[in-house]
This record gives sequence, C-alpha cells and structure tokens, in this order.
Amino acid sequence: MSSVPDFLKRQLRAAIADVAAARGGYVGDLRSYTRNRKLTTGDIISLLIGFSGGSLNKELRLFNADVTPSALSQRRKGISPRAFYEVWQSFNRRCDSLTRQRFHGKYHLWAVDGTELPVFRNPNSDSFIVTPTNPHGYNALHANVIHDISNSVFVDCAMGRDEQGKLLALIYRRKFTEPTILVMDRGYESYNTIAHCCNIPNLFFVLRVKQGKAALRDIQRLPLETLDEPFSVTVTTSQRNIGKESGWVYLNTGSRKGKTLSEKTRVTRFDFPAPHTINCRVVRFEIGSSGHYETLLTNLPRDEFPVEEMKKIYSLRWRIEQGFDALKNKTGLKFLHGRSDDCALQELYAKLTFFNFTSLICRAVAIGKSSETQNEVKISFKDATDLCRDFYRTPNASGENLLRDIAKYTYSNKKGRKAERGTIKPKTFVAFTYRTSA
Repeated sequence: MSSVPDFLKRQLRAAIADVAAARGGYVGDLRSYTRNRKLTTGDIISLLIGFSGGSLNKELRLFNADVTPSALSQRRKGISPRAFYEVWQSFNRRCDSLTRQRFHGKYHLWAVDGTELPVFRNPNSDSFIVTPTNPHGYNALHANVIHDISNSVFVDCAMGRDEQGKLLALIYRRKFTEPTILVMDRGYESYNTIAHCCNIPNLFFVLRVKQGKAALRDIQRLPLETLDEPFSVTVTTSQRNIGKESGWVYLNTGSRKGKTLSEKTRVTRFDFPAPHTINCRVVRFEIGSSGHYETLLTNLPRDEFPVEEMKKIYSLRWRIEQGFDALKNKTGLKFLHGRSDDCALQELYAKLTFFNFTSLICRAVAIGKSSETQNEVKISFKDATDLCRDFYRTPNASGENLLRDIAKYTYSNKKGRKAERGTIKPKTFVAFTYRTSA
C-alpha cells in the first residue's frame, strides 16, 4: 500500500497531465505547442509548482531541466493562468478523500479573506493602483481566497479588489451539498452579502461587523456587553412612506430613472426585490477580560452554537492569516519569477497547489504532545515545504522516508502564549536582477 505522499504526488502529476492534454483551451499559439520541444506544457506547469525562491538558473538546475531561463520565460508566456487554476482545482478534487475532517462532525468550516500580491511596477497594467497615501502608485493583484480551516487547504480564489462582489462569485460557483460555515471579516460587511448568504441552502455565515457609530443601524442600539439577540431588518431601495413608517432600512442603489446623482452620493448594491427581510442573529462577546468586544452576525442555530461556540469559531478564522503567511513566506510566493500580471497569476495558483500538497502531507505525519512539557507539538511548515519540494522533484523518492524526515522538524506550541499584533507595513515586489518573464 502506497503512502500518503506517494498518493498525492500521483494525483498532482495526473492533474497536470489532464490539463496539459487539453492545452487547446489554455495556450495562446497552439502551433508552438504541437512541436517536439524540451519543455512541454506539462513540464512548465510542473516546474512552476515546484519553484522556490531561488534564481531561474538554480530552479532549473534543481529540476535537471536542460533549458535556459530565457527559453522558460518565452514558453510560459503562451500558457494561460487558467491552466494553473484548473490544475489546482483538479488536484483538490482528486484528494477529496484526505479532506474529510468536519467541524462538529458535519460542517465544512471555511474562512474567506483578501490578500495583496505585489507585482512588478507597470503603470500601464490593470493592476496599477494610485491611492491618497501612495500617489506614486504601485502594482498589486488582489486575491479573495477561501481556506478550509478544518483541513488546512485552500479551496478557491477569485481575483479583484471588489471583495464583496468576488465573494458572491466564489459562493455561487460552488454547490453546497454539505452544510458549510463561511467565516468573514468586516471587509465583507453589507446587507447584500448577508441577504445572499441567508438565501443559499446549506450555507451558514459568521460575519464580523462594525461597532459604535459606524455599525449597522439596529446594532448601534445594542448595549456594549455580551449578548445573543435576534437580528431582523427589512431593506428597501425606494423612499416611500410605508418604509419610513415601518422603520425599514433604505439603501440608495442609484436605480431611479432620470435621476442624476452627485459624485458624492453614496450608492450601494442590493440584488433582491425590495422590500426584503433579513433574519439572523447578532452575537457580541468580550475578548478575554480586556473590555474589548467583538460583534458577529450569523444564521447558525442558537441551540447548537451558543455565544462561547461562536467565539471559538471566529478565533479559528486566524488560521487563514497563518495560511497566507505560509503561502508567501514558506512556499516562496513573495519571490516572483515573472514581471507580467499573467505570470504572477501563474505562480499564485502554482503556490496554492503546492501549499495544499505540503499541508496534506504534513497532516499524515504522526506527532503528539511533548513528553516533557505536555505542550502541543507542531510541524515546522518551512522545513516541511523544503522536504516536500525535494520529494516532488525526485522521481523515485520514498514517501515513508519523507514522513519520517518531516517528523524530525517540530516545535513546541506553548499554551497561553500571546503577542500583540505588530504594525503591518506594505511590501513591494521582490525582483531578481536576472531576466524574468515579460
């Protein structure tokens, strides 16, 4: 019987082969990919998935690829980023048997959040951004990513700075055949988001919302204390007397015909026929004994998810931030080998694939608690990434030996350890001084 690493390597190779075989949908000039070449479409995809943060010369040497960096750069430009996305999704489907962990035994527990990927500066690119704090401008791709908290894998991704719109794109491209809890931060707060999440069968949401004067109207009235109250609001998009008399929430969608709106007029989105009533729960709890509170909206049942359980669920959202950190700093995503947006997208999907590959292997490693301190023992993901990359590159590497090697690199996770969040500083594109893909 083969080990988990051997199984995962076969599935990843099969996913790459399937996409490479359907190259007509993913390459620009098909004629250039029908000739016998040193680097096939599958080779290029495989190379980029296994890339770390080294130079192109170093990466090609580690793969024993007898081609020049220039040849690779030219060849990869003809492959659509969609090919890498499809490899990632195909690999996820093939490994479904290894991602069967469920929250409370029946719920998918997913977190969604956005992250920026700095790319090569190009004022003519769609990714170029100018802000009041950065009038010089910079280039960055914005990824909205779903992370499976229970199984430590990335599920899906939609590109774009419209986080609320991309969230809807993510949830409507999936079929929720099993109950799923989606945990979101305040960037996704809107009546439209809440209404959509309440409208989809088998989808439950946990949304952190603002407090104080910036909060939703009915939340502003609630006392700053631990509570669990029904939240019911009727949303309308027209200013009529019945709405004013009934206390409905008016949203200006800018849909009135013949009405010229000022540039300063705030217009929001609401996709449902008005009036539309939203029913859910508002949960508020104190963080430790600090006097600081968090407020959540959810449609989870109160009998199964009381306040303490809601507090636990939202604390688990932090794992997506840990996933982003591992994706950028452990797998090498912050060291891009291409200059264009398409090349950056190729590497994003490639690294998402490799993160899942490594994470699933790590979950198969047998570790427990420290015999001396009884603290939880965790695997060093950085060391595991390096070992898994060597395993992926080596044709006849032993999966069992890989598991034993990963088990050597662990650390003790001490209980009660806390640290204040540091100041997050923007990071720029990390470039190499050699030729990169245009």
